[in-house]
Amino acid sequence: MPKITRRRHIAFKVETVEGTAETLAAADADILAFDPKVDFDIPQNERNPARTTMSQHVGVSGQQSGKVTFRVELRGSGVAATAPSWGKLIRTCGYGETTTTKVVYDPISTAIPSGTLGCYFDGIRYVFAGCRGTFKIVGEVGKQVFLEFEFLGKLSSYNDVAMLAPTY
Repeated sequence: MPKITRRRHIAFKVETVEGTAETLAAADADILAFDPKVDFDIPQNERNPARTTMSQHVGVSGQQSGKVTFRVELRGSGVAATAPSWGKLIRTCGYGETTTTKVVYDPISTAIPSGTLGCYFDGIRYVFAGCRGTFKIVGEVGKQVFLEFEFLGKLSSYNDVAMLAPTY
């Protein structure tokens, strides 16, 4: 059955234990993502043992990982001293978050957290654990400014699930 490409959303949660997938809920899907895409990297390892027949052995899958890309509007939360929904994404890209009367993001080089990223694509959920990423700021005069994210992580699970009902 074909999937509806417009029925997609992203859920993200900073991990307590690096590489261990967190349980994602509707509250973690507060990221208004544009054009989310997943590219899988699942190498096949050949198996060619010596045996009495000339036929090939079936290969086995290697470590399953993937790259997730999407864009997010660069905007605040609307409340002073409250981090925006994309703040948790920035933290796993090597930026520390400081909150006083405002929220400030500064580059850090140690204790960079990892995250669990859930991609919900019309009833199918792909969960990536141990995610860290990069981003760039992209904009044109007279249009909204975007953060373009690229995350890498290990494929933790994929299954059929109901779409979350996030509040943006």
